[in-house]
Amino acid sequence: MVGPTDKVAQLAAAVFHAGGARSIAEAVEWALVELGGDAAPSFVTVRRHLESLRQESLGLGQWRAERIGRLAAIEELLQTLEYIEPDSVCYVSGRAAEGYVDDTGPAHIRVVGGRAAAIIADDLEQQGFPPCSVSSLATAMGSIAVIHLNDGPLHVAMSILPEKQESHQPRSVVDGRPIALVDEVGFRQLLDAMSADSS
Repeated sequence: MVGPTDKVAQLAAAVFHAGGARSIAEAVEWALVELGGDAAPSFVTVRRHLESLRQESLGLGQWRAERIGRLAAIEELLQTLEYIEPDSVCYVSGRAAEGYVDDTGPAHIRVVGGRAAAIIADDLEQQGFPPCSVSSLATAMGSIAVIHLNDGPLHVAMSILPEKQESHQPRSVVDGRPIALVDEVGFRQLLDAMSADSS
């Protein structure tokens, strides 16, 4: 039996899929008003319904190809970061570290022990990426810089973290909750495994 919260999640996913909302949060707010609900579903639930809608709409083969294309774009960015920031360590974190990338939010990358964000952003532009914007984020380690890169299927937020033990831990730097975290080698292995599964 589908509960009221799941109905909100289904409607929110449908609204976002149809282009009626700019974010999952906005789609959930709209669905809550439309259905008169008071309990918001988790974004995980909404994304699960959205994934099903996209698989039906695109077909499983095309959906997998797009997913692998987004992962491959991240892997190319990691290679570039490895070239321009040879003294830093890069990680992919959160959903992207588990192979889930879509247009509902940016993939997250950590650049640990790197140079200033403005220098990295300039170097990325010199390597052929579009201009990046830089913002700041309050974390348990203090304020950090975040580089935002949007390049076709590549939508990434790169956190520039100091060389501290916490920067290498599979935990959110904002609230300390456990998250998935893989280095460049682990991400490449994930991409290779997913590519092999879809061929």
